[in-house]
Amino acid sequence: MNQLIFWLTSVCVLVTLTIGCAREEARSGVTYQEPGPDSVAVADSSKDEQPDDVCAAIEAARQISFSSDRSQVFQTIAARPDLTVREQTALINAICEKGFSSDKADALLVLARNPNLAPEAAALMSRKLPSVYFYGDRERVAAALADRGAD
Repeated sequence: MNQLIFWLTSVCVLVTLTIGCAREEARSGVTYQEPGPDSVAVADSSKDEQPDDVCAAIEAARQISFSSDRSQVFQTIAARPDLTVREQTALINAICEKGFSSDKADALLVLARNPNLAPEAAALMSRKLPSVYFYGDRERVAAALADRGAD
């Protein structure tokens, strides 16, 4: 049963990433083309691909049905040192959207302890604390924010 759930979750993530890539192609007008025999690979430094990858991962994690599994993915993303303010904001909103109080708190704690947490994201996290339902969980996150001087 667990293997079936894992398989279904994996398929959902793949479908979500595929749809996200298709939307990005449609929005940007850039499509993938198979290289021909005379083509030369050129690196495009004008566009950083990483932010779209992180946002796609956040969106895919939102689709995970089990709160603890979703929280684990959010924690992995939250631990990244290279998150932009936009990505941190999207992550906070996604974490606070649904799930068990302790799972939300665990994911928010990882981000609150990230040394690269932006002040804007810390302020948003502080405003979103009421979505962490249990007082003890909420206090853990508030203490982590206070330790970094965000409150």
